[in-house]
Amino acid sequence: MENKNKLKRTHTCGELREKDLGKNVVLYGWAESIRLHGGMVFVNLFDRYGTTQLVFSREAIGSKFDEIKSITPHTTLCVSGLVRNRPEEAINKEMPTGSIEVDVEDYVINNIAKPLPIPIGKGIPVYDDVKLKWMPIYLRERKAQQNLILRSKVFNIIMQYFHEHDFIYVETPILAKPTPEGARDFLVPSRIHNGKFYALPQSPQQYKQKLMIAGLDKYYQIAKCFRDEDLRADRQPEFTQLDIEMSWPEPEDIFEIIEGMFKRLFKEIIGIDLKTPFRRMNYEEAMELYGTDKPDLRNPLKISDVSKAFEKTEFSIFKDALKEKGVINAIKVSNNAERFTRKYIDSLATHSKSIKGSGIIVLKIKENNAAEGSIAKHLSEEEISELIKLTNASSNDILLLSAGKKSIVKKTLGSVRLKLGTDLNLVDKDRFELLWITEFPLFEFSETEHRWVYEHHPFTSPEEEYMPILMKLNSLDELKEILPEMLPSDIKSKAYDIVINGWEIGGGSIRIHKRELQEKIFELLGLSREEYLEKFGSLLELLEYGAPPHGGIALGLDRIAAILAKEESIREVIAFPKNKEAQCLMDDSPSEVSQEQLKELGISIINNQNKSK
Repeated sequence: MENKNKLKRTHTCGELREKDLGKNVVLYGWAESIRLHGGMVFVNLFDRYGTTQLVFSREAIGSKFDEIKSITPHTTLCVSGLVRNRPEEAINKEMPTGSIEVDVEDYVINNIAKPLPIPIGKGIPVYDDVKLKWMPIYLRERKAQQNLILRSKVFNIIMQYFHEHDFIYVETPILAKPTPEGARDFLVPSRIHNGKFYALPQSPQQYKQKLMIAGLDKYYQIAKCFRDEDLRADRQPEFTQLDIEMSWPEPEDIFEIIEGMFKRLFKEIIGIDLKTPFRRMNYEEAMELYGTDKPDLRNPLKISDVSKAFEKTEFSIFKDALKEKGVINAIKVSNNAERFTRKYIDSLATHSKSIKGSGIIVLKIKENNAAEGSIAKHLSEEEISELIKLTNASSNDILLLSAGKKSIVKKTLGSVRLKLGTDLNLVDKDRFELLWITEFPLFEFSETEHRWVYEHHPFTSPEEEYMPILMKLNSLDELKEILPEMLPSDIKSKAYDIVINGWEIGGGSIRIHKRELQEKIFELLGLSREEYLEKFGSLLELLEYGAPPHGGIALGLDRIAAILAKEESIREVIAFPKNKEAQCLMDDSPSEVSQEQLKELGISIINNQNKSK
C-alpha cells in the first residue's frame, strides 16, 4: 500500500478530542508502547505534538492483525481509523487525548525499529556521553523536544520584536580575519591562498560597527559565534548570540530595548510579567556586596567590610592582612547555626582551597555580645562588639570571615556565598532577578600575563571624564606619575552587562567612534602601530569617514533558552551539542583528514598525539 496515495495525515497525535468523535482520521508517528489485551493490540502513537491511543482488532484489520502484534517500540506507523470514546474505566486524565482513542481500520508500517540504545520515555537517567552519542534518539524525549520548541519560540519572538522596532536583520561573514578579541580563534586554512587563514568569528564586533558607519542605524542578527576556549563546564565551542547595534545611543537606550524584549519573552514563554526598568548596580557595588560582577540577587546574603573592627588587633592573620593593605570581610548567616557542624565548616574550607581563595573563619554569635569559634579567644571584647555592630549580627547568627588581598577575599566570599545559598536552600528557584551591571573598569590587570588588559574588549569607550587623561599617556604605567592615587582599573568605561539569577546573559558597551582615541587605547594595551594597523586597519580607516557614535550588546541565546526552560545546562536546549572536551560523540568530530587534503592546503601535522584530557 502506498502511503502517499492512501494515508495522508489529517491530524497530529496531540490534537484529537471529544469534539472529533466519529471522524475518520489519519495519524503518523512512533509506537511508544504496545500492549496485548483481550484479543486486541493497544498502541500509544506519539509525535512531537502528543500521544494518541490506537486500538487494533482482528475484526477491523483481518489478516494484518498478526503483523501488528509483532511490532517493536519506536516503529514508525501511518494509521487510519475512527475516533471513538474510551470506556469510562480506561479514560486517562493525565493525557490531553485521554478521553478518546482511534479504532484502526488500516495502517502502513514505515520502518521496524531495533531495540533502542538508550531508554526513552521511561524516566530513566542517561549518562551525558551516552546521550550525546545518541542525540537523534534522545531528542524523541518529550522534555527534549519541548526545550527545542521553546528555543524556536524564543527566536521567533525576538525576530518579531526587533522587526516591530525597525531593526534591520543583517548576516555577517563566517569566514573572517583573525583578530584578538578575548579567546583563541578557530582557524580555517585557505586552499586558494596557500599559507593564509580565515577565522571563525568570536562575535561580529567589527562588522556591526562597520554597519553603523554604513548608516544602518539599528541592526540585529542571530549569529553563530565560535571560541576555541580551554575546557570548562557548560561551555560550547560554537554558540548562538543575539547581536545588536544602534547609532547615537545612550546606555539607557540599549537598556530600554533589551528590557522590552525580555518582558515579552518572559510573558509569552512562561507567563511571567517582569517589572521594568530592571535594577541597575554599578560594578563597584556588585563586587563589594557580592564578590562578583554577576550576582544572584535571589540569594539574600551579602558581604560586608569589617576591617574597621580590627584596626588595633593583635590577631596575626587580621593584623598582617591590614598591614599589607588588605581587607577583612564577613558574611552573616541568620537562623542557620545548627547547620554549621565541624564537617560542614571543613567543607567550606575545602571549597575555598578548590578555588584558590583565602581562608574561611567561622564565628558563632552568642548572647551578650560573645562569640564562639576557633579564633574567639584571640579577639578582644571591643573587637567582637564592633564586629557585631558592623554586621548587624545577633544571638545564634553565624559570621564567616576572610582576610587578605581584597580581590582574593571578594572572590572567596563571593563563591562561598553561592555555596551557602544552595546548601542552606536560601534561593527561590521559581524567582527571576534581572539587573544591569554598569560602570565597568576599562582595564583589568591580568595575573597570568602580568600586564593591564581590556576588561570587555578594546573597542569599549571610556567615560568622557577620563578621555583627556588617556590621551596624555604613552603607557598605562605613566598614570601613577600624573595621578598617583589612581590605578588603570579606576578608569571607568561605558560598558554594561545584563545578569539573570547569577548568570551573565550578555554584555555590551558604547563604542569608540574616533580614530585617535581608538589608536590610543591600542597603544596603551601594548600593541605596536604595525600590529594594530595589521589587525584593525580597515576599521580605523573607516572611523575617519563620519562614523557616528554607536553602541550595542550581545546576548547568549543558549543561556536565555536554558533559563526559560529551567535547565541548568545549555546542552539541554541545543540539538547537537559537544561534550566538555569539545567533541561531538555522534559523528566523532573533530576527526583526522587525509594527507591529500592537507597537501592541498599546504599543511603538515607536526604532532598528532591526542591531547584531550
